Amino acid sequence: MVSDTLNTSLNSNSGVYIYKFQIPFIGKGQQVNLFYNDFSIAYLINPKTNMRLESGYITRNAIYAGTKHNLTYFYISFITSLTNWYFDF
Repeated sequence: MVSDTLNTSLNSNSGVYIYKFQIPFIGKGQQVNLFYNDFSIAYLINPKTNMRLESGYITRNAIYAGTKHNLTYFYISFITSLTNWYFDF
């Protein structure tokens, strides 16, 4: 579930919506205070392939141009890391 309180007006683009058109400008940009927090926990299923089941919670708070933008979401993932350790020469 994603909850987002971003300004979606035609004159605003904070970089969150990557397909929204934005006129490029030259300058220093806006000062942004950003807080990003990621908490995750994993259960190792197979140590040889680093196969694990992971879940986590991410929060992102950004304050810029006098407005506060919050984004929070929960995720579940299945991860493995397969590596080719042999040489063909």
